[in-house]
Amino acid sequence: MGANEDFETALVKMAPHVKHMHFIDAIGPQHCLIPGTGELPLEEDLEIMAAHGYTGTLTPELWGSRYKKCCEDAMRQSLEFLRSRAE
Repeated sequence: MGANEDFETALVKMAPHVKHMHFIDAIGPQHCLIPGTGELPLEEDLEIMAAHGYTGTLTPELWGSRYKKCCEDAMRQSLEFLRSRAE
């Protein structure tokens, strides 16, 4: 996205070309948190994607060592976040 663009503006411009998005939540410099546990407006982003007909893939991105010992649970929580908002 450009410096003066918000998510919706960028999505409208790119939507015909976007088939896959990495879905990341964060708090400050701590990136790749389970969606819904950080401070990014992910629910709003999902609503924007739905409003503009995005049907591509979303991949919860969880990298680093934060979830090393509980990676399956972290991915389960990520999928639950997405599925509960898709209904």
